[in-house]
Amino acid sequence: MFFNNFSTGSQIEQDYIVYDENAREFVITAKGTTYITKIVVTPDSTIPAATPVSEIAITASSKVQTVGVGITLSASVNKDATNKAVIWSSSDESIAEINPYTGKITFKAAGNVTFTATACDGSGVTATYECNPKEANWTAAEWYTTDKAVSEEETADGIDNFSTNNSANKDLKINGSYVTYKFTNLAGKEFTTNQGLKLNSAGMLSIATTKPATLTLITCDAGKVFATPIVKLEGGTAVEPISTTVAEDGKTITYVYQLTSAGMWNIERGDTSQENNPLLYAKCEYKEAVISTSTGLSFKGTHYTEGKTGIANANIIYPSEAIEASSSTVYVNEFKLTNCASNGNATNWLTFSKGATIEFKVSGACTVLVGYYSALQTIKFNGEVVEGNKTSVSNGGGDIVEYEISGAGTVTIEASTNNYLGFVGVLFKTLEQRKTEACA
Repeated sequence: MFFNNFSTGSQIEQDYIVYDENAREFVITAKGTTYITKIVVTPDSTIPAATPVSEIAITASSKVQTVGVGITLSASVNKDATNKAVIWSSSDESIAEINPYTGKITFKAAGNVTFTATACDGSGVTATYECNPKEANWTAAEWYTTDKAVSEEETADGIDNFSTNNSANKDLKINGSYVTYKFTNLAGKEFTTNQGLKLNSAGMLSIATTKPATLTLITCDAGKVFATPIVKLEGGTAVEPISTTVAEDGKTITYVYQLTSAGMWNIERGDTSQENNPLLYAKCEYKEAVISTSTGLSFKGTHYTEGKTGIANANIIYPSEAIEASSSTVYVNEFKLTNCASNGNATNWLTFSKGATIEFKVSGACTVLVGYYSALQTIKFNGEVVEGNKTSVSNGGGDIVEYEISGAGTVTIEASTNNYLGFVGVLFKTLEQRKTEACA
């Protein structure tokens, strides 16, 4: 078969062999949009007999099994098998679904589920892999090590949320002498350690999250390179730390990251060309980013590619630091975009066609600003329509509309007509500021 390779000037040739001499039909299934220029079927009596699959071995990308996130299963068959393909199935799709071709799992509920890999060559050979996903009922988890058994560490609260690829331990030595560090864990207990994690291909640390979270990492001086750890969503791009703090003695560095969505987050070595100082401590908390000034979404100048539904995590503007919630601060949770099409490129506004929505929750009174390209749309607070004050931009930049939100609740921006959005901003005032204005 000859496939068009995204242009009319190139093509890919793909060969398939059908070993069953009695076969009378075959099916081609498109996994993505492409074009087929021709299909050639050639009988060939010289093709040797196929070697069937005799065994299947299954491995998982992670031991972490948490509702809301997923892992990927891989199957390997005997090396001499002619057709090495398998197809995956789940024993209970209410607990977990698995992509039949890629082996990617999505855990949907707690319970027991068995995944089966079946050889596609008609041999009937199968293999199974059992999982027991747990509810994500933790609010904070941490990882640290007190000895060389990094992959078997049992001393950290919530350790089930973290996993390591291997026992890639690293002695904390400076000039040949052991260095010991002391920390207080989530349970309030002090621990000491002279071991860390290398954060290389053998010692990558992973954590499963089911919603946006704050991640704190501490690297320590072992006479190696001080390099910022790389934190990225599996299959995605890295996020930059929102704060970096060097200890007074210069021996440790604390990094804070905002994990912007659910999924499997990997913590990797920052400088791959040489060995970095090891990771000593990691803590992940489901704590909302609390804003006392402003936050929002910026579409123009940022290529929005999340698709027609989901959360535009890449475009959320986070504060310089996360602050714990209190009576005088307010926050906004993630922005949920539904039926919002890609804006095409970094210079375009978001396509906000009729029926599209952007929804988020706020914990207190605030002002919502929306940049419309043309006609105003509908904004609701807890289901009630809110009127806005419009300011027209003279250079053809559309309208900026302010909406006053009176308290905590859900804000929904609805596209009542076809339109475009440049940004959504949320501005907060402190309780003291509001009291001052009320008295004035």
